[in-house]
Amino acid sequence: MIAEIYFADGANCDICGGKARGLSRLKHISGSAGARFQVPPFFVIAAGEVAVAKLQGALTTIKAESGCRSFAVRSSCIEEDGPTNSFAGQFTSYLFVEESQVGLHVEKVRHSVKSKSIETYRKLKGLDGSGPVAVLVQAMVDASVSGVMFSLDPVTQKACPVISMVEGAGDKLMAGTVSGETLYIAGSTPAPGSARPSYLTEAMLAQLLRALGAIEKHFGRPMDVEWCFDREGRLFILQARPITTVDPQSTVFDASNIQESYPGK
Repeated sequence: MIAEIYFADGANCDICGGKARGLSRLKHISGSAGARFQVPPFFVIAAGEVAVAKLQGALTTIKAESGCRSFAVRSSCIEEDGPTNSFAGQFTSYLFVEESQVGLHVEKVRHSVKSKSIETYRKLKGLDGSGPVAVLVQAMVDASVSGVMFSLDPVTQKACPVISMVEGAGDKLMAGTVSGETLYIAGSTPAPGSARPSYLTEAMLAQLLRALGAIEKHFGRPMDVEWCFDREGRLFILQARPITTVDPQSTVFDASNIQESYPGK
């Protein structure tokens, strides 16, 4: 079976998986007055054999739209980025992938779903892993600042937005190998004892908080948001998922959000 390829407008469906659904919804609200962010152009490869010609055509479309020189290749399974199961940090992602290597890395991402750690995660969550495995291919942004932000503190569950960031690309921050800078917010400014790093301007901070508020309002629950600014100062939202430590009825302690997106706590 030849794999279907879906672009942003058609990715809000189960077959494209949780990460792609989230990005499709972000794309929908990105131009609203309260949001003011962009979503890197992307497409999703559904389960099945990847046709070289179709893949090349999709890559050409993304390059023409974004001007990117490389790509991010990431998983987008049905089980991912849901209200109780994030799978954050479980599947392998590849950044700065050259165009000629995208097909190879699509297969690497698919193979990563068979790892022992993911099998263990599924057993703990009572999941059978029967859903299809889609792969997301995103235009790679040349980032000046990258990070993650939470609409509430995922550790204390206090209504205090938290932003963790690093200069440049955020892959080491997301992997938890560096802690970066962490900023706690009170209202719309840094909380007492929390200092804004010099590489994040006041205007950038204001833009992040506007975007975070718009995303939380759209999804209707506390959110974990991956973001970056490019070299021209444009804000890109790379991913958004519910904070799985918070549930209106009960608390599900899923440390994967924190391990991937909140290092140093």
